[in-house]
Amino acid sequence: MIINMTPHPVNILDENGKEVATFESAGQIRLASKSVKGVNIDGIPTSRTVFGEPEGLPSRTWVCPDCGKVIKSEDLIIADTAGPVCPCGENELDTVYYIVSQLVKSALSGRADLLVPAEVVRDSSGNIIGCQSLGR
Repeated sequence: MIINMTPHPVNILDENGKEVATFESAGQIRLASKSVKGVNIDGIPTSRTVFGEPEGLPSRTWVCPDCGKVIKSEDLIIADTAGPVCPCGENELDTVYYIVSQLVKSALSGRADLLVPAEVVRDSSGNIIGCQSLGR
């Protein structure tokens, strides 16, 4: 399962530019930020942005392919399988992936469940119309 946590739809396009999937926005994960004033250069003020903790970031989650139950990392049952299993039985869980901005992905590089639009496709005016893959 893939959930788009950017503020806009993400269109996946094939090599011919045909849309193969669209992920509508389900919310937004962003980094807290604040501006810190700097020195003036030739009378022009400068500043820098300092990024903080992520906002809107869910716990790592999985979904059971059989019962549909969503399991958070704190509720996991670990068994002698390749991955976590659902409390309903012996079903291995599917990871829930989140599409986020590159800034969020870079700040949270330890989260393997975060994806970013990759191989961006632009129209003739330079506007982004989609991407050909999701980067890990």
